[in-house]
Amino acid sequence: MTAKLPPLEHRGYPLVNIRRIGGSSTYVQHLDRPSLEVLCISDQGSSDAENIYLDVRQVLYDAYVNQTVIQGAGSIHSFTEQTGPFTFDSPYSGTWGAQGLILLGLRPA
Repeated sequence: MTAKLPPLEHRGYPLVNIRRIGGSSTYVQHLDRPSLEVLCISDQGSSDAENIYLDVRQVLYDAYVNQTVIQGAGSIHSFTEQTGPFTFDSPYSGTWGAQGLILLGLRPA
């Protein structure tokens, strides 16, 4: 998993890239709602890329549901899949992609 794609000669597949692409943070001291782009690229076909996306979505959801809230550390208070998964033609030769958007609600410490 990476937040920035490595140079082409250093990439391995499957590749998962998660980055914040927006969201509402008008009152950061009490609530942040980042919108995360989850991008999955596979060299094994589009259905594999989609399955990887579904696995990543499940990991994020499990982190939300099973978190241990520690006073003073903040917490995830909501999870919403905005779009996805949808497959696309990857711009990288011999690979396929799937992506979606996930909205998290975060309560800072």
